Amino acid sequence: KDSAVSGGFQQIQTNSDAFGAGIAQANINQGKAIGQMGEMAWDQAFKQRDIQDQATLRERDNLLSAKIRELMSGDGGYLSLTGKAAVDAKGNIEKQIEEYRKELAKELDPRILPKYNQVSDQRLSSAFSTIDSHNRTQGDVWNKLEREVRISGQIENSIAAFDNPQAMKLEFDLGIVEVNSKLLDVYGIDASAPKDDTEKAIIAAETLQYTTKVHEGVINNLLANGRYTAANTHFEDNRDAIDGSMYDNITKSLQAHTNKGETFTRVNEIRALGGTIAEQLVEARKITDPT
Repeated sequence: KDSAVSGGFQQIQTNSDAFGAGIAQANINQGKAIGQMGEMAWDQAFKQRDIQDQATLRERDNLLSAKIRELMSGDGGYLSLTGKAAVDAKGNIEKQIEEYRKELAKELDPRILPKYNQVSDQRLSSAFSTIDSHNRTQGDVWNKLEREVRISGQIENSIAAFDNPQAMKLEFDLGIVEVNSKLLDVYGIDASAPKDDTEKAIIAAETLQYTTKVHEGVINNLLANGRYTAANTHFEDNRDAIDGSMYDNITKSLQAHTNKGETFTRVNEIRALGGTIAEQLVEARKITDPT
């Protein structure tokens, strides 16, 4: 325009296509399509990575689970151990499981490491709970076994000290302490304060079992050493602490040993007198005891 339009306003009518709107829209649509393809590809990549992550986690969990089964239930595994062996092996079995867990975590992508730790924590928690339970059970087994061994040992010690009353009493009393410990641990009974007749009966039965073995052994040792009168005296003095079912056997043993011992004594006395066999028989026939 090189001159003004006189009078009124100039109207210019046009549309957006005149300014390239169609081309722009086409480019926008193409961009959107490319963007959607990119988003789909990105989403697919995430899904694929997620599947691989899950596979990796399952693989590690399967390996850890298999190792735990092997160490716990396999041939010679922890759960097959009893008593002291199980107690001693507890720390080592836990260490092996923990070390294998760490080995499986090596070279894991940091992105899935927290998830692996969460899953493996659950595995270890369950395994260690089983180990603790077995350890407690077998600890009780070991303790009971050692208690019985100690009670048996105190019986033997008491019998061995048959010729020393003071030493015998010491060993005997130590055994009673173990018997009382057994009553408390196994039956929940305080031997010093029984609650009822049932508890009294249990205390009496466990104590009698111990004292019978001690006194029977002492009597046998005295008889074996030719101390027949002492053996009989010990039996009479401790009759109440000996199981009545053993009376016949002990009495027969006392009689047999005593008769044998007295016979040897009288034979030696008669032979010491000298003389012929006929003269010795005359002395022997003066013995009125037919046995």
